[in-house]
Amino acid sequence: ISLGTSGAIEKLWTEARSEGSVFVPWSSYARKGTWVTECVINTAASALRWLRDTMFPGCDYDTITAEAYAARERGSSVLFYPFLNGPSGPNIYPEATGNFYGLNLASTRGDFALAVLEGVAFQIRVILEAMEAYGNVHTLVLFGGGSKGDRWCQIIADITGMKITVPVTSEAAGAGAAIMAGQGVGAFSRETPPSIPYGKTYFPGEFTAAYNEKYRKYCALEKKIWEE
Repeated sequence: ISLGTSGAIEKLWTEARSEGSVFVPWSSYARKGTWVTECVINTAASALRWLRDTMFPGCDYDTITAEAYAARERGSSVLFYPFLNGPSGPNIYPEATGNFYGLNLASTRGDFALAVLEGVAFQIRVILEAMEAYGNVHTLVLFGGGSKGDRWCQIIADITGMKITVPVTSEAAGAGAAIMAGQGVGAFSRETPPSIPYGKTYFPGEFTAAYNEKYRKYCALEKKIWEE
């Protein structure tokens, strides 16, 4: 998972099974006999930046996520659909826009912050399910600017129910491109290329069960808003 301006979720396959979801693009991979599926969330970390600029001017991301965690302790139920720049896969709703649901007079900016963090994570889970990742994938590799925040990484682990590993560099995409270029010119072996070491690891925690129920509400409401 590349958690940057947009979010890109990829899964490596050893066989082509393109008869699955027609909204999950397939492509060949650089390694012989392998393929990848990829789906994109158009606004991922950029949704959090939009929130910072709009509701948290002058604040750092630690302040934002701390207020989000406080809202979760209060039992916040606000939902957010991260379609601030149009719809994302795998379910394409042409008229979809960014959407907050469940606000009331007690809502604070912390509720908005939590909803953004959770909404992107819920959309990651939607994509993982479309890619048939459950039952055969147990670890997600998370990188990009959004991976620098411990609280967001933990929320993604809780919502997906999967272990999260984070490379020591958030610029893993650039490092991977350099490795592939090195393979192309013969500097690195194709069979045993250099690897990028991992840093932190996150495991699903105490909020996982509650998130399963909130995720069901997220999916049901999404269909109600844009399919009916």
